[in-house]
Order: sequence, then C-alpha cells, then structure tokens
Amino acid sequence: MFRLKQTATIEKHLNLKHSVLRISSTEIITCTRKDKVLDAVGILARGIKRIPVTDGKEELKGVLTPVNVLDYLGAGKLYNHFRNFGLNASVGRIMFKNVKTIDRKSIVKDALECFLHNGQGFYPVVDNKKIVAIISEWDIIKHIRKKTGILVDDVMSKKIITAKSRWPVNEVAEMMVKGLFKKLPVVEENILIGMITPLDIIHYLKENRKLHKLRTEKTEIKKLIRKSFALKTGADIYDAVRVMKISGTDAIPVIEDERIKGLITRTDIIEALVTIK
Repeated sequence: MFRLKQTATIEKHLNLKHSVLRISSTEIITCTRKDKVLDAVGILARGIKRIPVTDGKEELKGVLTPVNVLDYLGAGKLYNHFRNFGLNASVGRIMFKNVKTIDRKSIVKDALECFLHNGQGFYPVVDNKKIVAIISEWDIIKHIRKKTGILVDDVMSKKIITAKSRWPVNEVAEMMVKGLFKKLPVVEENILIGMITPLDIIHYLKENRKLHKLRTEKTEIKKLIRKSFALKTGADIYDAVRVMKISGTDAIPVIEDERIKGLITRTDIIEALVTIK
C-alpha cells in the first residue's frame, strides 16, 4: 500500500478511483510471436517504445522492447543463442515473456501501486488474457497541469552515467543491454550536448543498413545523438512534464550553467507524488 504526500498529492490532479481504461491508451500497435524481427525493427524505428506480442488472437504472450532487439542484434546473450536465424528470427524468440499486466477492472490507484512496487514503466491492460489497452507512467503524469511546489532538484537522479561523443555505438549498446542505463546524456567537459537511447541506435542501424553489424559497429555516437531539451535547476516537476510532452522523451537532463546536474524521469515524478508506507 502507499500513502499520498500532503505537499502535492497526485489526487489533486487525478481521480484515483477512475478505471484504468479511462486513462489508458487503447490505440496500440501489436505483433504476433511469429512475426519476423526485421518487421518489428521497422515499427520500433518509427519511435514506438514497446510492442505487445500476441498469439495472433489478441492473447498477450510478451512484449518486445528496443533493448530486446539490441540484445539480439549483438549487444547481449540473445545474439549467441539465435544468431544463426539472422533477421528472420521470430519475435517470439527474443521478446520479454514475463511481463506483468493489469486487469481491465482495476482502478488508477491499482496502477500506481504497480508502478511503485514492480519497477515496470508500462502495463498491458488485459481482459481474460487478451490485451485491450496499455497504461504507462506517462498516462499518469500527463494529468499534472499546474505547478506542484516540488522542484526537480529534490527528486531527480543525481548519480547518473554520462557518455562521451566519441564512444562507439557497439559499446554503448552493450551497456544498455546490461542494464546500466537506458537514456544516456552525452557530455563534453560536463557540458550537455545531447542524449542517446536504444531507439536512436536502432533507427541508425536500420537507416544505414547495419542491423547485422552491431557487434562490430565502431561509429562514434556523436553521429547518432540528438539535441536534448533540458531543464534548469529550480524548475517545478510540472515543467518537466511539459518538456516531456513537447520532446516525446521520458527523461530530461537538469542543468546549471550548462553543466549537467541530474536526470529527471517519469518514474522520479511519480515517486515524488506518491510515497510507500
């Protein structure tokens, strides 16, 4: 169970007794476990962050993420297991199978408990094992539409890993698969110059026809990084939500005098509004 903070509660922004279906995304892109990895890569390269995988009859069997794909393409152990299949391997071989779900009869408060306890940033909403929607952390925090009085400085992650623009793509991908980070600020002399994510790497590999060359891809990430939005210290978490909406990203660097001081994520924002007993 959890209790709500008295300073700026989520209840001021969202009715926790509403059905999860009221705020979930019902327009979802899925694939079947028999679909090819190459086809799924095409979907991810368009900026889709996760793909629910079904048995072909809407029953959920797993979820495919960009990290699963990087793992398979050569940045992790999946490559060693399935490399002989090439890009014609089926999605079912590499998907994340043990995905946690939320029942369609659940309320928003149930979803919040899941986000806080299970460390998963999204949940398929199911009805008798069939997927009907997806609820993500964004579906929660997008309802924050005014200042909260909570500063990003107080809730951001301050112990962050940063990268140099000259680091090679294959090494960065390997670090992502090992779970060291998923969103990586790129800095030079501690000054932020951009961000890189698993989706950026997949998009680069696909556009340059290098999907089969990740293990040996030594291109410096400076060719992949995208200019990042940033927040200054002292900003309200409402400002972080606004920037996330504009940029379409779920992690925003926090800077002071152009130097990076931390990284605020959707998870940080939810945890700032809700505490566990």
